[in-house]
Amino acid sequence: MANWEYWAGFFDGEGCVTINIRGQVQVSVSQKYPEILNLLLEDFGKGRIDPKSTRVNYGYAWRLTGKQNILEFFDKIYPYSIVKKKDIDLGRKALSFIRDNNQGCNPLSSDELNERMKVRDELLSTRPKNHITMSEEYRIRNQIKEECDYRCVVCGESLRNKPVNCQIISGGKLICNKCHAHRSIAEFKHVSKEEIEEALNTSDSIKEAAQKLGLARSSLGIKRKKFGLSLHPHKYLRTINRGYKEKKPVDPEKKKEWDRLYYQKHKEELIAKQKEYYERNRDKVLEYHKELYLKQKTKGGRLSDEGSHLQLLGK
Repeated sequence: MANWEYWAGFFDGEGCVTINIRGQVQVSVSQKYPEILNLLLEDFGKGRIDPKSTRVNYGYAWRLTGKQNILEFFDKIYPYSIVKKKDIDLGRKALSFIRDNNQGCNPLSSDELNERMKVRDELLSTRPKNHITMSEEYRIRNQIKEECDYRCVVCGESLRNKPVNCQIISGGKLICNKCHAHRSIAEFKHVSKEEIEEALNTSDSIKEAAQKLGLARSSLGIKRKKFGLSLHPHKYLRTINRGYKEKKPVDPEKKKEWDRLYYQKHKEELIAKQKEYYERNRDKVLEYHKELYLKQKTKGGRLSDEGSHLQLLGK
């Protein structure tokens, strides 16, 4: 058995009563996923579920048309509805103007159409108007540009043929992107060089120093460049948000063991690279080993592995 108290609350949150310019009435409920709409269709037994797309995302809508079907749905949810009672009353009023049996042979008179439009206007007046549509925003921006004659109010440069990203609307004025960037820097909170140095010396991180000065971390970086401070005045500046860790000296025995394991793992690849290098630089390699062999021989010492390798080559 259908729980119409639940469906009335669901309709209050997600439902909508619409009247088009011809006075036709439609009831719809929108959701991102169709599962709950399938339950509504199963409980009421009428209507259809259609895919619905907007500029933001995709979803589904349960739609109900037909005078008798809509009146039946209104009768079931009206006793439990709270938010949409007025919409349901206006929908019933608009449905009362629709003939029970009209095949289109008798067109609406002007008086009948006017009565339906009055109900439609009354229904639209109940909709919240706390936002500006994209078209309205576009119109306002163009109006500001025309008032400024498509020129930057700071430097006077003409922006009429410039891209949109160069035409920045800020404070009801038209500004080019260069002047906007310089103005943003100029409007930063005034902080002296001594205050910045003190904050950096008494802080463990750049973020903490910026919080002490009441600045954003990026603003603090711009200030440091402006005053000519070093990019790394402290050890922690090299490891932002990670703390500072001193590098420990590597144990030679461990490094030798790591190199041995690495060589065993990549032995074939390393040998192939050595052969390739030897083929490309044969004369250079032989000359190097020859010089090394002669140096060892003049010292009277034992021949190195390189010298032995040269002897095997017959050099």
